[in-house]
Order: sequence, then structure tokens, then C-alpha cells
Amino acid sequence: MTNTACPAAASPHPDTVKKFAKLGIDAPQIISGLEEDPLWVDPKLEARVEPEVSGMRAALDGAEGGSRIQLAVVNSTHLEPATERDLAQVLHDATCSDTTLVMTPKWGTSVSDLYPRFTLERNHGKLHGDLSADAVENFLSAVENTATPTTAVSSGLLGITILSIAITALFAQRRR
Repeated sequence: MTNTACPAAASPHPDTVKKFAKLGIDAPQIISGLEEDPLWVDPKLEARVEPEVSGMRAALDGAEGGSRIQLAVVNSTHLEPATERDLAQVLHDATCSDTTLVMTPKWGTSVSDLYPRFTLERNHGKLHGDLSADAVENFLSAVENTATPTTAVSSGLLGITILSIAITALFAQRRR
């Protein structure tokens, strides 16, 4: 199952599909759902999550103008954080999203082409155990508002460059 609208989309390896199937997760079904809609909710969780769906959609739509952010809400308490991240990566690769979130009743994780992994992981706690629109909004807001301190980095690089030029000029002058 490959997203034909995205030539870079990669179908999950059959062994990967089997790995998740053993945990009760139908990865191809989730991929198919995310190709149609940026929000996929496990049918077993629909009743529990239904009051939050419109807020989740609004959070996804309002995030990082124009980027494709998707969310899969999966009914599994068997996933550990690393395995949940593996699932997020599989969904991300298969659907060509910019950012993919996976939430379960226990954990929450994400994979992104837009944000550094450190920033994502530092904010994953906002998704843990909270299948709500507020959790999605809080996570996305925290990730979007974490900016690289470009002024400090640029100033530091400029200072190092000036210092290097000064040292080079000093040594060149002493050789004369």
C-alpha cells in the first residue's frame, strides 16, 4: 500500500506489518485511513475519542500553516514508547506527512521532518495517557514554539570568525 500522490511513500515491510499485527495493530488499515484523512481513530476507541475529534482536527489544521500533520489514535496498551515510535515512523514513511503523531491510551509519540527529534521527545509527555484535543494542541504548540536560538548561534559563529581572523593577522604580522 503506497500513497500514489507521494512518489517517496514507502510501503511497510511485510515483517513490520506482521510485527504490529501480533500487537493487534493493522498498520495497512491505519495507513489507508491516513491517506484519506489526517486523523485516524481506531474503531475500538471511537466512542471514547468522539467528543475530542473536532478539537483534534482543529489542532492538526491550525498547526504550522500548510504543513501536513497527521494523528493516529491507536487502541493498544501493549506498545512501549520505542515500538510506538516505530509505528509512527512506518506511518510517516508510508504517507509522506510532515509530522506524524501516534497516541494510545498509555503513550504518545511523534516523528517529523519539520522538528528536531530532541524537541519532539522533550514534549511527548504532553501526549502520554491523554486522548484529548487539549493534549494534541498543547504538544503542537510546545513543539512549534520551540525555536532554535539563531541569534545566539549566529553571534557565536561571528565571534569565532572574528577571533580567528584576528589571531591569523597577529601571527602573520609577527612573522614579518
